[in-house]
Amino acid sequence: MSPARRFFLAANMERDSIQELKGTLIDVVTQVEQAYWNLVRARDDLYILQRLQVRGEDVLGVLRKRLDAKPINRADAAAAVEERRANVTRGQRVLRSASDQLKTLINHPEWTVGSEVLLLPVDTGLDQPVEYSLVDSLNTAFANRPEVQRAIISLDNTSIRQKVADSARLPQLNLRALTRFSSLQSTFGGSYDALAEGRFIDYQLGLQFEMPIGNRAAEANYTTTQIQRMEANAAYRNTLQQVSGQVKTSLRDVVSNYELIGETRVARIAAAENLRQLLLEEQILAALTPEFLDIKLRRQDELAGAEQRENQAIAEYATALAQLHQACGTTLDHNRIVFEVPNLRRPQVRDSDLFPDYPLEPEK
Repeated sequence: MSPARRFFLAANMERDSIQELKGTLIDVVTQVEQAYWNLVRARDDLYILQRLQVRGEDVLGVLRKRLDAKPINRADAAAAVEERRANVTRGQRVLRSASDQLKTLINHPEWTVGSEVLLLPVDTGLDQPVEYSLVDSLNTAFANRPEVQRAIISLDNTSIRQKVADSARLPQLNLRALTRFSSLQSTFGGSYDALAEGRFIDYQLGLQFEMPIGNRAAEANYTTTQIQRMEANAAYRNTLQQVSGQVKTSLRDVVSNYELIGETRVARIAAAENLRQLLLEEQILAALTPEFLDIKLRRQDELAGAEQRENQAIAEYATALAQLHQACGTTLDHNRIVFEVPNLRRPQVRDSDLFPDYPLEPEK
């Protein structure tokens, strides 16, 4: 193999390592985004459970003051309040776990997992619609996904090896040229003087031709590289199919999760209106019977469940957007992360639009 082809293979190995690092970075950033939105959901769910507990304690206090309330009514209300208090404790545990997971991923020196610092999000869930084109998303993914770039590099490597194997099948012809100056004198100095005059010069020219019978080793090696090239082509097509499937699935998740936000919001508003009508009836009729208070507890539970389902839809929508950027390979650009590769030098003869130009460090 010629030194130039060894150099190109080494350069491709460097590009492959860069794309592998970029893919790892995209995965980590996506995991951080998902952990953050899980933290947002855990915080909002905890607020809902805390409000539900306070409302339940108010109803239990009213029941304990009523003389016509049966012991079973007080017991049911007390059980509901204790269950809500337990749910608050579970919600606090979920919030702590989500905070620890986020601290593990960001690996901040001041917010280690062993510390008791509780990370709280500053954002609320996203509910804004976004517009995407399937064709544009696929083109973006094909141009930015590290998996596609690595498949192209693999194709280039197999092409170089196939050319080397093809050259090895050719017969070997070596040319040898030899020139010899001779001299024989009685003295040492005279011999060198005669050599300088060039009186006795011998010339020799030879050709060496080599062609193995059958050339089976070279032919077998060439066949192997052809099979490797076919495997690289199949792997490249398979990578494109997988990327296409991931982009389509991500787009479908974004659309469906956004629709779920609207549907769960309508359900939450309906549950809130149902509870509001009950509270209005309570103010007008003042019918605080044990049965009425039991219905009030149930409707409070229904409203809290509807609010949690809406929070879940909002968090899943934000997560679906993060996964869409991951599928398109634009996670770093979306989060304004600059991926710089220092000390990378590529030969000008290998410039190609398949490989992006990474910014180079200025020479000192």
